[in-house]
Amino acid sequence: MTTSLERHLVKSIAALHKGADDYDVTLEVGQQPNVETFQAHSVILRAVSPYFKAGLAKKRTHENQSGFVFKKPNIEPAVFAMILECVAAI
Repeated sequence: MTTSLERHLVKSIAALHKGADDYDVTLEVGQQPNVETFQAHSVILRAVSPYFKAGLAKKRTHENQSGFVFKKPNIEPAVFAMILECVAAI
């Protein structure tokens, strides 16, 4: 049984996926000419996904002024968008 606080937290975290302006990771997905950039919160990705927890380790990303950049050339942007939606819904 979930409490109203738990429901509120889940809704608030899910809303960060669509409406936040303080993302700290940029995900560059696909290969030229089909590359798409996604913005996300690394703490949420790492919390809900062992894949992102390992993939967003500092040794696998590089940092720029706006946060971390995570490159995934081996996945289609449309597929990654679906994955990101699923992660946001968890």
